[in-house]
Amino acid sequence: MKKLILGTLAFALAVLILNGCPKWDQPHSWKLSGATSQYVLDPQGREYAAENADDFECRSKKKITRVQWWGVHCFEGKPTDKTEPVYFYHDFSNPVYYDYCRCPFIIRFYSDNGKRAPDSLPQGKPIGEYYVTPSVERLEGPAPKFGFKYDADLDPPFVQREGAKYWISIMLYCKGYKLGPLDKEHHPQWFWQFSSKDVWSDYPAQRSKRWYGDEQWHSLYLSPPPGTKPKTINTDMAFKLWE
Repeated sequence: MKKLILGTLAFALAVLILNGCPKWDQPHSWKLSGATSQYVLDPQGREYAAENADDFECRSKKKITRVQWWGVHCFEGKPTDKTEPVYFYHDFSNPVYYDYCRCPFIIRFYSDNGKRAPDSLPQGKPIGEYYVTPSVERLEGPAPKFGFKYDADLDPPFVQREGAKYWISIMLYCKGYKLGPLDKEHHPQWFWQFSSKDVWSDYPAQRSKRWYGDEQWHSLYLSPPPGTKPKTINTDMAFKLWE
């Protein structure tokens, strides 16, 4: 029995060393939804853009080498008998949306503006930007829910300053994609899922000229996008950062 326990511990240690340790961990939740974060540009030059970001703190001098996050693809439509949007969830099994579901992502890092919550927001231009094609794993939740776990390495790793606060944004990037079979009523969206953890420091931020009428960052808590009740978003985004 003692040898078995030691063997199990050795195997667990080997797996830990091989995979590394997450330096920041905000796991996703099936109980919560998410927020649109994407840049889609169709052949006619029409955009469907919204960028989401969440903050984190650098607690060691090690570089960020890998990012893991959770999300789901959906398409918004307004049937004639309903006034509120209805979301249709799709994945790689639907040939109509296959190209959209396999689009790459943009990962950006921003500095913090130095203000206190809830006025803390990303500042200026990205200080790190990566175009990545992540590995994708489909996750089955309580029926009929499902989602995807994404995993991507950062090359070169993101260099950070210990004790500093940063923001990370993750967007689906899809250029040249036709905006769905019903262009005027049916729009593709990628939702970055919310975390099961409470807010660490500040609420997630979002910017979208389509929704807010400007290019500024807005707190999802103070200025939620249309269709979301004020001050109902009280959680972080779901992602992990690896050293």
